[in-house]
Amino acid sequence: MVDECMRNQRVEWKAISSRLVENGFPRTATEVRHRVSRRKSAEMRRRHVLPEGSVAAKKAKKQQKCSKCGEPRAGHTCRA
Repeated sequence: MVDECMRNQRVEWKAISSRLVENGFPRTATEVRHRVSRRKSAEMRRRHVLPEGSVAAKKAKKQQKCSKCGEPRAGHTCRA
């Protein structure tokens, strides 16, 4: 449901929030908007290709990983 809103240009956050509440996930429109923002920025960081040996590449290697699935924790929802 939240993934659908990431594809659209104009998003009705209140409508998404009310659908989440109906499905048992009480979230305000602001909470949903911020979560989508965090997921988008994490996805951009994952896709960004860093030059070998750069300081940014070294920091990316030290990135926190999920202990269950091994995915980077930023913007992550564990599927395990």
